[in-house]
Amino acid sequence: MIRRVLKWLLGIVLVLLAIPVLAVAAVLVLANTDPGRHLIENQTASLTGGMVRIEGLQGRFPDRLRVARIEVSDAKGPYVSIAGLVLDWSPLQLLHRTARVETLQAAELDVSRMPESSSAKGTGKTTSTSYSLPVAVDLQQLRIERAQISAPVAGVPAVLALTGSAQIRSLQDGTVKLDAQRLDSAGSYALAGTLTPDRVNASVNAAEPAKGLISSIAHLPDLGPISVKAALDGPKDAVGTKLAIGAGPLTASADGTVDTVHAGADLAIKAQAPAMTPAPGVGWQSVLIDAHVQGTAAAPIANGIVRIEGLSASGARIGALEANAHGTAQRVDLDAVIRDLHVPAPDPDLFAAAPITLNASAVLDAADRPVKFRLEHPLMHLEGSGHAAGEPSVQAHLSLPDLHPLAAAASTDLEGKAELDLGGRMQGDITNTTISGLVSVTGGKAPVPALIGPDGHIELAASVHGQDITVSNLTLNGKALN
Repeated sequence: MIRRVLKWLLGIVLVLLAIPVLAVAAVLVLANTDPGRHLIENQTASLTGGMVRIEGLQGRFPDRLRVARIEVSDAKGPYVSIAGLVLDWSPLQLLHRTARVETLQAAELDVSRMPESSSAKGTGKTTSTSYSLPVAVDLQQLRIERAQISAPVAGVPAVLALTGSAQIRSLQDGTVKLDAQRLDSAGSYALAGTLTPDRVNASVNAAEPAKGLISSIAHLPDLGPISVKAALDGPKDAVGTKLAIGAGPLTASADGTVDTVHAGADLAIKAQAPAMTPAPGVGWQSVLIDAHVQGTAAAPIANGIVRIEGLSASGARIGALEANAHGTAQRVDLDAVIRDLHVPAPDPDLFAAAPITLNASAVLDAADRPVKFRLEHPLMHLEGSGHAAGEPSVQAHLSLPDLHPLAAAASTDLEGKAELDLGGRMQGDITNTTISGLVSVTGGKAPVPALIGPDGHIELAASVHGQDITVSNLTLNGKALN
């Protein structure tokens, strides 16, 4: 009797075990028939809400897949399409928590635009979450014969051939290699890197002719031929760093170490260029940058100079700009002067008669990082102080001894002066600002002098949150206006 019961129970267990095996076998058989493939195509669109559509599913399911076309969409429509997809991979390796892909290949990849950002419902804020790999990734061969990148994505259309591989065990441990060759023009780009929990090793090499992909993305199409060589190697707290950039006659370099653990660096940075016009309306007569940066972001040490002669951009022109930074772990000072400034205004020479000087200092070894600054020109004097740490804040006094030339630059006839106290404080993503002080209008086009007079006062309080500005108080008291 006991033997019969055990045989009966064993039969039930075998049947129960056979059910999922038979179900998987049935799915595999169905998925390798034309009706089954059509069902997968339809269900993919249905389950993703139309976000992913596949056509022409062929090959052996699930490990040797061939797809004629894949299209990815968002609310605005398709933004990525893939043609001639080949995917050879090992599903059983998922049992070992590894996504092993022998070949990922596509005849064509078309990226027409970036996807729409997803926002939290009712807030307009982009959602962000931390991310970790659910499984390790072993991609042995990546090959895309023709990747077409449109202008909305890269700033300029480009057609590339891509090859690569990746072995990624986690976001802190892996190896990646990617090579790109431009097909619609000359240009080659190569990235190789290995990251372990305690070391970094990476290299970047790029070379392209004039009017290439990099200069177009930078909106500087006339930079000339560009070459980029970068190498990183070493422990994460002292990664040896070498960077060399050539852009036409412009050269730039960085040499030293970077501390990725404590957000620090010890780098010598240099750049120089003769007279250039890298884009219409943008140019300079000469550029020189020679600086040495040490320490961490919390306690930087910077010493160096920046000299630019004959800079022009966006309709403005500067005869000369010179800045000198010098500091220690306790304090950093900046002195800068701008000479012969011309602005795109009805009176472009408004500030050209005298130099603009800036002096600023910051105490780095204090918890709240106090800063002081002074900006001077015969038409204005701005002096203030603040704190760069915690909730950053600033208080300043702005003196405008003669309103007439400033008003004329705005095509307004006004005479007088102003003495204003300015304040600002950042609290999270909200910036609160205040303005208060004297506005004296002693002449100019009616009726403003009669309304404001020589003893007008203004008070303004507002907050800025993203693109929203909220005015909580605006008070103006004048001779005949309140």
